[in-house]
Amino acid sequence: MAQTEAEKCAAAGGTWKYDAGTGYCDLPKKGKPLDAANIRPALKPVMFDPVSGKFMVDGGAITLVNASPSGGGSKGATGAPGATGSTGATGATGATGAPGTPVASGSGVLDFPNTGRQSSSDLTVIVIGALPGQMVALGVPFGSVVTDSDYTAWVSAPGVVTVRFSNYSADALNPAPGTFTAGVLI
Repeated sequence: MAQTEAEKCAAAGGTWKYDAGTGYCDLPKKGKPLDAANIRPALKPVMFDPVSGKFMVDGGAITLVNASPSGGGSKGATGAPGATGSTGATGATGATGAPGTPVASGSGVLDFPNTGRQSSSDLTVIVIGALPGQMVALGVPFGSVVTDSDYTAWVSAPGVVTVRFSNYSADALNPAPGTFTAGVLI
């Protein structure tokens, strides 16, 4: 059976170490000279293969000794970051999808009228490039937030986002004017 890099290193009088996820042979300054046929002094990257669940060196699997998530072994050096995968609306890295998702936005000062109990009022914001059916995120100014009410928004016509103030209370409500921002995924 072929010797591992660590075994070759030990045979040469060195110590196999890891630095930033890369294994290498640390030889004492006074010791056996390197034999290029048995010891490769170049650093070799160690990568994790998520499909097999194994760490790989030069495409071959390696076994970690004393490595356990429960703390049974010593902590090794941190490896290089892997490639970033795509994410969706509930992805681990964000709620907005893949990087570079185009967003059109528009804002305007909206002054909703005194809105009767159990009713609603609509105003609009211009968002160039928005089309009906596209997803809208609405930024509501803190000063316009009123108890027992909410705001919703949708693209009601090309380039137009309708913002609806809904009053769920038993009394008329008149929210303070404020700058509302509508972002549309286009």
